[in-house]
Amino acid sequence: MQVTTTIDGASLHVRIENDSDATVHIFDSARMPYFILDDDLLVLFGVNAPDPEVDYFMIEIPTTRPLEPGAVVEHDLALDAVTLGDHYETDRETTALEPPLTVRCEVGWGTTPIVESERHLYSIETVLAWQHLTSAEPIIFS
Repeated sequence: MQVTTTIDGASLHVRIENDSDATVHIFDSARMPYFILDDDLLVLFGVNAPDPEVDYFMIEIPTTRPLEPGAVVEHDLALDAVTLGDHYETDRETTALEPPLTVRCEVGWGTTPIVESERHLYSIETVLAWQHLTSAEPIIFS
């Protein structure tokens, strides 16, 4: 799996390529990517770990879609204002970003599918154990 990013003005281009010889499975959720702002901005096409201090009720287990060998998925994302939030948050706010800012991008994937009919078999812990994360090189939004 290979993830690359480029920035043109306030637009982040993300390119996800399956450079392996086998089909992999990437998350297929309309809620992704998540924009998580800490010291840097993390653009996450995956599931982050839950806060151990919070009790969650009914955590979504996202389904996946196959990415065949050599296949590419591309996304163009506006960075001038992003809706911040992670996998567990339902209240999200749109925030204007203040350049310069380091942007990191991570893509979660696995070797087996997570299908709708089997989501009930997963917990967030098993999804996190299933998930491999591939990162792009950090890039500066200026």
